[in-house]
Amino acid sequence: MKRNIIYLLFLICFFSACNQQPKKQTAPVTLPNSDGVVLHKSKEVSIISLIANPDKYEGEEIRVIGYLHIEFEGNVLCLHKDDYDNAISKNAIWVDVTRLAIDSLKKYSDHYVIIAGTFDSRMRGHMDMNSGSIKNITRLDLWEPAKWRTVTEKK
Repeated sequence: MKRNIIYLLFLICFFSACNQQPKKQTAPVTLPNSDGVVLHKSKEVSIISLIANPDKYEGEEIRVIGYLHIEFEGNVLCLHKDDYDNAISKNAIWVDVTRLAIDSLKKYSDHYVIIAGTFDSRMRGHMDMNSGSIKNITRLDLWEPAKWRTVTEKK
């Protein structure tokens, strides 16, 4: 009887282990300046919406504007520059890029950007400090609000 229970436990563990799916690897990002070219259709959302309703956007292709800072273990898209300056990490979304891509993305660091990719509410960056992440990035451009302002001021 004891032997049958051990055999049954072994089978349960074996089939549970076989059923595990490997963790998806994100492709390295080596984006050139995309010059506003949208590679995939994505849903435009605010960081506030992502933070308030993370489950609503889980796995969605999203496009968002925010203040980007790139550094080792500190790739974040913040609601405002003040959030970065004051280390309010819950007002930020982790930006999932490889170490190799960090150098090529430095020109976007410490600027407001528009970024598109897949939202993941469970991955919260280094030490789970942020409120989700953007991975599989398909667009990254500097955000130029001055152009918008000059158009509206002329009216």
